[in-house]
Formats: sequence, structure tokens, C-alpha cells
Amino acid sequence: MSQYKPNHIPLRVRLVCAFLILVCVAYGVAELANGYTYVPAKRGGFFISGIPTLIIAISSFLFSIVAALFIIDHYDKRDNEKFYSVGIKIIFNVALYMFLGAPLIEILEAVLMRNGIDVFPKFHGFAETFSYHSPGMRELLIYVTPISNKALYILGGACSLVLISEFLEKYHRGKYKSLCPILGGIAMIGFGTFILSISCEELLLGEAGFGKDHAYAVTAMDDPAKFNAVLLTGFIVGGMFFFSGCMGLMGSVIKKMKMSRRNKSQPNDLLFK
Repeated sequence: MSQYKPNHIPLRVRLVCAFLILVCVAYGVAELANGYTYVPAKRGGFFISGIPTLIIAISSFLFSIVAALFIIDHYDKRDNEKFYSVGIKIIFNVALYMFLGAPLIEILEAVLMRNGIDVFPKFHGFAETFSYHSPGMRELLIYVTPISNKALYILGGACSLVLISEFLEKYHRGKYKSLCPILGGIAMIGFGTFILSISCEELLLGEAGFGKDHAYAVTAMDDPAKFNAVLLTGFIVGGMFFFSGCMGLMGSVIKKMKMSRRNKSQPNDLLFK
């Protein structure tokens, strides 16, 4: 009979899970406060509110539970990995379907309302008049503007790194094996910086643009709930790009250091010479 070996979750995965717990809980609370969710799209974007926003908030809390179960599973030395696996799978699927189904419920509600059918209960954010912006924040623009003014250059650089990485991966995989993940990580950080710089500038200005080429705008003074929703989406998406890039870059560097210590340098890889 083989000896039982507890499940081991790598430290990097646990750190990512801890980060996701904080993000998902904060996002869910913010959704409940705003009462609105901004969904970006190819030709602009749209807002959803009411019950669909409540569903998205609940799904965020469920995602945080999934991340927490990964961490708990690591420290639980009992022979019950099967229960964690089943629980994670069920909760994740429920959260995913709720998250993806919320916009469809918004569409269904709009169709029913046009036909004079009002069946969905009303849900309003508990802090719809609160705004992330305050007038004093404009003084901080001098620190953000130098970066936001170069946002397009940052985006172009990130796209270039992705193309270079794809080219090297396809045609020179063996020679640049460890360089491609590093380029990819830097590109992710670039995408995150691009989105975060724009979102920070909008926060400090008190006006958030959305739609194709930012054709529409909401202000913190006139519509704080929608203003918060646009910013929240920007910070979440930009933050995920930035964090993913940092974790990927850090993982590549740590892997290189470990292989160097073990004297397993690869002669065909430029980073190991």
C-alpha cells in the first residue's frame, strides 16, 4: 500500500490565489456599491445594472472562494483532495456561468420591459452617489500625465514585444527558449501600464471616457455610479495584465536562477551563456 502524500500547491500559485481573493472581494464590494457594471466591447461598451450587477458581484465572491480553496488545500494534510477538487470545479463553473450570463439577463430584462413586462426585482447600489474622484486629486495630474501622454508608445512597444516573442518562438525556439517568456512578461506589464495610466488620469480628472475612441464620457459629478463603473473595469483589467506580467517575469527569472545553480545551463540559449 503506497503512503499518502498531501497535495502541494506551489508558492507562486498560492500568491496568485491570494491576490485573486483580494481582487475578487474588492470587485464584488465595489459592484454592490456602484449598482452598475461597465462591459467593454469592440465597438464601444455598455452598462448593465440591477439584478445582473448583483449576479456579477456574487460570482466575484464565488471566484474568491475558489482561490481560497486552493490555498486551504495546500495546508490541509488530510486525505480529502477529491472533495477540494469537486468543490472547486462546481463553484468555479457556477461562478463562470453567472458571470457570463449576467449580460444576457440584462438583455432579457430590456426586451421584457419594452413589452411592458416587469418581472425582475429592482436593485440599486448602496453607495450610488459616492465617487472615487475628489477635486483635490487634480493636483496629482503632474505625476501621471508624463506616463499617460506616452500611453500609445507604451502600447506600441508592448505589441512589438508580443510580435517579436511570437517570431522567436516560431522560428528560433531552441535558441531563445528562455527569452520569449521574459518578452511576454514585459509586454503584459506594458499593456497593464497602458490601461492603468489612462484610468489613473481619468480618475484624477473626474471624467471617464468609454465607447469607440472614447466618444462618450461620464463625469464624477453628474453620474458618479457609472463613472466608478468605467474606472473599476479599467483598473481591474489593467491590474490583471500588470500583475500577470510581473508574476510571469518573476517566474522566468527564478527558473533561470535555479537552473544556473544546478549547472544545467543550456548552451543553445543566449540567456544561459
